[in-house]
Amino acid sequence: RAVMEDVQSMGEDDTLLDFNAVGRLALKDLDGYVRQLAVRTLAEYEAVDLLPEFLYMVEHDADEQVRAACASALGVFVYLGEIEEISQKKFQKIEEILLRVHQSSDTMLVRRRALEALGYSSNEELIPLINHAYELGEREWLLSALTAMGRSSNAMWNAKVTAMLEDRRADVRAEAAAAAGELGIRSSLRRLMALLEDGHEDVRAAAIWAISENGGEGVRAKLVAMQEDPEDEDEADLI
Repeated sequence: RAVMEDVQSMGEDDTLLDFNAVGRLALKDLDGYVRQLAVRTLAEYEAVDLLPEFLYMVEHDADEQVRAACASALGVFVYLGEIEEISQKKFQKIEEILLRVHQSSDTMLVRRRALEALGYSSNEELIPLINHAYELGEREWLLSALTAMGRSSNAMWNAKVTAMLEDRRADVRAEAAAAAGELGIRSSLRRLMALLEDGHEDVRAAAIWAISENGGEGVRAKLVAMQEDPEDEDEADLI
């Protein structure tokens, strides 16, 4: 466990390090926590030969956290399928299994992660599923819906994402800001700029990233001013 935690930490700090081999070894471990960290590590490598393993584990691993990690990892391959970097046959298989997981009786966490992974897909079958998650009125499903919307590259979600920038819940505002950045919603700039003064650091960080993605009048000047007087060193590094 300690080794895999260190692998996660080192991998985040130095992208030149390669933990592919140790990740594959840990994927077979009897400890669910170790398998979970292995999946998260291996997801970074976009290794198509691991697809059968992830597709099996997302439905059959005994550990909920491992299944959820596999669902998240499969999002990378949904994206690769959309940009035609993997075969159509593999792409269809991934979508089929993730849809089955999302609509299964598995735990909410696993089903949410499956929906988030499917966000990269342009399959129109997903539109009512994402909309349903958004309209449920449950915070966890709303967060997953916003993640999927941001990944979709579909402007049909712009109004719903923008509306959540003023939600009373900090994690919802942060997720909405990230989605606004991914969707390139230029009309949300005023609200995103207001979030730069938010009392929650995760919201500010998401807003900083979003306005840098979208650009617009006053963005550069605002970021320069913030960098001269940041809240902390991490925020200065992000800016």
